[in-house]
Amino acid sequence: MMIQKNFFTKKECEKILEIKNKVSKYEGKDKYNLDGKGVYFNEYWLSNSIEDIKWITDKLIQFIEESIKVKINKINSDIAILEYNVGDKLGMHNDYNKSQHDFRVYTIGVLLNIDWEGGDFIIIDSKTNEKIILEKNIGNTYLFDALSPHMVDEVKGGVRYSLIAHIRNSEIKKQIL
Repeated sequence: MMIQKNFFTKKECEKILEIKNKVSKYEGKDKYNLDGKGVYFNEYWLSNSIEDIKWITDKLIQFIEESIKVKINKINSDIAILEYNVGDKLGMHNDYNKSQHDFRVYTIGVLLNIDWEGGDFIIIDSKTNEKIILEKNIGNTYLFDALSPHMVDEVKGGVRYSLIAHIRNSEIKKQIL
């Protein structure tokens, strides 16, 4: 399952990018590349303590509920802005981790800019095995199940920004809308 739709405006994406200047930057390669999966990017973890993040999580929840008819309680602080500079990439992987009690069920993202080259987001649909390339539009919001393998090709020019959140099992109400 992969759903994508232009859901955030350019102005909203610019507002999200401003938030990254208020939070700490972490190097993904130091945190995630321990098993050699080709993880090269920077991340800015957002927190519910930042007063201007609630509108973002509310809008992400709206997208999820409208798209797949699943009720979301809330999105916790598992939300970040990812920054890919020239040469950065993310190797093929999935976001599901069965060893965690509160496992990831869905991943949702928003493409925040388009002034970069390379850096295609590629996903393999976990049900159809179809290869899908994310449409390169500012505000393109996408949702997929955590079992779907995905990657970001190497960025060849510019800086690529996206917002990513993981929806965990505890965040989903057990009812269908």
